[in-house]
Amino acid sequence: MPYLEFYVSLLLAVVLARVFYRIGEQEYGNGWIPCLMSVAISMASITLLPGGIRTLALLHALLFLALWAYNYATDRDHADGEGG
Repeated sequence: MPYLEFYVSLLLAVVLARVFYRIGEQEYGNGWIPCLMSVAISMASITLLPGGIRTLALLHALLFLALWAYNYATDRDHADGEGG
């Protein structure tokens, strides 16, 4: 079963694309950009980078942190000094 990790990675890529679509839909009103970023990261991870599922998960964790940092940096209430 040498292709099992490949198929599991593809399944995980589909699930993560759906998760990032929902995150984008909730945060930005349009989920396609985070979804496409997730798909691009998944395809690069599966086809170009070694490490398999661990690399895929790590890159998506970094994408999540980047989106969180973007939201934190652009939060208007935080920039004005007003707390929640």
